[in-house]
Amino acid sequence: MSTSILDSRQLLQAAKLIAVPLPFALAGYSYAFSQNAVPPLYDQPAEVSTPIIKHIYTNGAKVVVPSNLLSLVATSYLAWKLPAQRNTWATAAASLLGLIVWTPLVMHKSNINRLLDISNSKALQERATATLEARQLLVRWVRENYVRMALSLTAGIVAVRATLTAELYGVKPAEKMESPLKSEGIVLVRSASGRFWSTLTNVTMYGLDAQDTVVREPY
Repeated sequence: MSTSILDSRQLLQAAKLIAVPLPFALAGYSYAFSQNAVPPLYDQPAEVSTPIIKHIYTNGAKVVVPSNLLSLVATSYLAWKLPAQRNTWATAAASLLGLIVWTPLVMHKSNINRLLDISNSKALQERATATLEARQLLVRWVRENYVRMALSLTAGIVAVRATLTAELYGVKPAEKMESPLKSEGIVLVRSASGRFWSTLTNVTMYGLDAQDTVVREPY
């Protein structure tokens, strides 16, 4: 009997409980800000809009970053444990990885760093209001945040597809192959139906059933 707390099947189910719903939650989270929360800030002065976007960014990171990492770990685990669906789960993992790198590599340089700078300076706020720089940065933030939403949504849809396919076609995890019987002499294996196999090749090919009887005959 296994002494592990969770067996392979339970771990797979736990991973799917994370990999399927969490990307959809992240997609909805991003969509809510791009559609509802940030656009009303476009026409507000920078001294109002930039502190709010700073709050959204810093508090949102506390939710988004760990959720992204958890989803990535779950989908990567499923890609590793389910070879028949490796490409599908790897696609979901790649979408989540793209989501993780999108913010620092694209959004930070495009708008976030500048918005944070403006939020901390009264002089920059006045200038950003007069030149409409704050508005332009917020518009850019919304557009690029939609990309994050799309990546999360892609991961969720792929995860649902993989899960439904597994249920329909009975995809099973990769299992460690048992080594063939190692003994000198002739190995006779009698199946439950009474049929005999007398070579190691056939033993390895057919495997041993729980009801099989193994008889070793020495030279």
